Amino acid sequence: MENEVDIACGMDVHKNNVVVTVVKRKVKEPLLTGLYATSLSSLLQLFARLKELGVTRIAMESTGPYWIPIYRMFHPAFEVHVGNARRMKEHSGKKTDKRDSKWIGYLALNGEVEPSHVPKDEFLDLREIERVMKHLVEIQSGLKNKLRHEMQLCKLDAIECNGKLSKSLIVLLDGLSEGKTIDASISGIKHKRMREQFTRQLSEIAGELSKPLLAVIGALVSSIKAFNEQIEHLE
Repeated sequence: MENEVDIACGMDVHKNNVVVTVVKRKVKEPLLTGLYATSLSSLLQLFARLKELGVTRIAMESTGPYWIPIYRMFHPAFEVHVGNARRMKEHSGKKTDKRDSKWIGYLALNGEVEPSHVPKDEFLDLREIERVMKHLVEIQSGLKNKLRHEMQLCKLDAIECNGKLSKSLIVLLDGLSEGKTIDASISGIKHKRMREQFTRQLSEIAGELSKPLLAVIGALVSSIKAFNEQIEHLE
């Protein structure tokens, strides 16, 4: 067949190691079967060994993120196929790492691995950044929801912020969490319009606010600011 090769390598990739089987057409026993650590030195040894054996094609499953550093190291020196794990498992029979890697090797040998689309390295990096940013935004959203809840308990829900943690609101909450009075906290806000708005909205609050709840609010505000800095950095 047009997509067949003479020597191929199947890899069963895990977090800390990769099980490797090199198979050759018309040769019954594998040319190489081994367990390699995913450390740089171990992978470099494997790289050299595969070159020595004349391997031209490598196949592996796209399970989790563990295949990505392996892929980056071995392509484009080798033709690397990253296959859909579910489709490859359907043919792999009993589950052992050695059998899986051997079966993947034979699939690669006969051109039966349908390669998944793998973006270029720079797009892999961007995709990872995007995923981390999404995760950070989700955590930050949870913290903002918790902050709104604590503000209600402190009777600060009269503040109309439209769900946004503006700079003026941060100054107000920081001041309150540091033990300042409402008036003193409002006085630290630069914008006159926001000072007037907060004064009007908080005019009916009497007595001291709960210090423990204000401490919680201060911790939440600090966490939200820290997440915001990291999100902006990744952007």
